[in-house]
Amino acid sequence: MNPEKKELLTGILSVIGGILIHFTFGHFYTIANMVPYIMAYTKAYVDPNVKDALSIWLSALALGVQGISMPIGGLIAKKIGYRWVVGTSCLFVSGSVLLTYVTIKRSFIGVMITYSLMKGAGLGLGYSVVLAVATAWFPARRGLIVGMIVGGFGLGALIFTPIQTAFINPKNVKVDNVTRRFTDPELLARVPNVFLMLGGILFTLQVIGFALLRAKPQPKALKTAGDMGTEEEKKRLPEEAVDNRVNASPSTHSLTDSPKGPWSAETPKRGRSDSIKSLR
Repeated sequence: MNPEKKELLTGILSVIGGILIHFTFGHFYTIANMVPYIMAYTKAYVDPNVKDALSIWLSALALGVQGISMPIGGLIAKKIGYRWVVGTSCLFVSGSVLLTYVTIKRSFIGVMITYSLMKGAGLGLGYSVVLAVATAWFPARRGLIVGMIVGGFGLGALIFTPIQTAFINPKNVKVDNVTRRFTDPELLARVPNVFLMLGGILFTLQVIGFALLRAKPQPKALKTAGDMGTEEEKKRLPEEAVDNRVNASPSTHSLTDSPKGPWSAETPKRGRSDSIKSLR
């Protein structure tokens, strides 16, 4: 295959990988849809004294941690490479959903740690890094690529929300008129299982997206320049070259080494007696 076409294909696949990863990140905005089911299950089977007002922290903590971890992800990517950051990000996002299957049966605090803090950290770490890697392939169409990938993020929330509802509440059961919560046993029994199903879907899509995402290789000229040495050594190269040329010049040696100039070496003077001898 033509190298240019191969590079174009790799770039397109990389963008598709970025869209898939951000599509899974869009699951972040389904927290609000899951709050009524999480609170109903917690009150029914885990902690009947938990207050509904605490549910706001599920989204608030996730958003706060996302904002903190986003610049951290960019800094780490510069040090160790994008693959470690994006891979960790994906594991945090899908792992947070899978682990909530366990924590929701234990305590509401555990749900906050896995479904809120862990998910927010995963989203923040990889969000901007995926954009940077994918857009590097098409710098002239950077805005288009960003729009496509972020569109995948929004599409994730649009797709996963009805999937959650269809799995947990397929019969559209209404909340109790008195408690204003879901109390149907069959409905509540499906709440933990939805985390296993969605976590598996997220993980599968992330594996595909991670495999497709590739960084654009650097031009060879930049690689050669990078192998010339440290910045200080590069700065000294022109100066050392000038010094070498100056020291190699014989005329310059005579000018600089002798205090009297190039004619300072005295030639033997011919006296009168020497002249008479030569005439003889």
